Amino acid sequence: MVHSSGAATYPSVVMMIQAPYTQAMKKKKVSTIFAISLVLLLFFYLINIVALFFLVNIAHIISKSYTTLSSSTTTTTTPDTYRQTYMEEKLWTQVWESPEPSWSITCDTAHFEYDLCYLNRPTVVDPMAATLSSVDPTNMTPPTVIKIRPYPRKGQPEAMQKTKELKLTTTPLNTTCAITHTTPALVFSAGGFTGNVFHDFNEGWIPLFLTVDEHFIDRDVILGVINCSDWWLIKYAELFSHFTRHPIINLDKETATHCFPSAIVGLKTHGVMILDPIATKAPPEDNARFSSPLSKCI
Repeated sequence: MVHSSGAATYPSVVMMIQAPYTQAMKKKKVSTIFAISLVLLLFFYLINIVALFFLVNIAHIISKSYTTLSSSTTTTTTPDTYRQTYMEEKLWTQVWESPEPSWSITCDTAHFEYDLCYLNRPTVVDPMAATLSSVDPTNMTPPTVIKIRPYPRKGQPEAMQKTKELKLTTTPLNTTCAITHTTPALVFSAGGFTGNVFHDFNEGWIPLFLTVDEHFIDRDVILGVINCSDWWLIKYAELFSHFTRHPIINLDKETATHCFPSAIVGLKTHGVMILDPIATKAPPEDNARFSSPLSKCI
């Protein structure tokens, strides 16, 4: 009986000895997991701090452009419209290459990120109706109606929802020209993801540079902007004179009908933050020409 009782109590003694050790190991395991989690959290926190530091510095650099254009320019008093006179308009003689230059309106829609439409004949812009009309005086081309959101992020539905839609038509508008220009127009949107420094340049200034540089000699173009916020005009005021010699037209606030010898609607892009010299067939110094106005913000 004594021998049997000793055999029965032996496992209990072992369990009593192992129990504190097992509990200690569990606590140690939990502590290790907690320590690793804490280290990872601190690591990601430091990464966020560093990223925030760089973003704040970039924002500070860009914010230095919160100045108006130089005092050598003269300002007209057109209500609710951002206007500064840089240079007198001259008669437009350049002819750009469009997919079908004999047609009043032709569009290049073969790209994933953008559409580009050419209004090859005299163009009437009615800001109140968000419509551009380029009529074929010979009536040789069929009536055309094209809808476009001129923001170079066509593949992003969220960006397109924040971009105003424009109608291009070959049908005459029931309006007369209040203001007639001798310089062509480039119409685009400052909507979409605008407001983020990365997107301001990726879908804004870089595509604008590419489009102006390819189609308009010596910046002889009038920029018509939709989704045009006042803060955007003020923030980048110093840059506009490097892309156009003429006043900016805020088409969201403009009520008068403008007439141009021709127009392009949309901006082209080569990809994310890319200026491709092969695609533009431009000399290497073009990159310097793009970076030079940005240096004023530094």
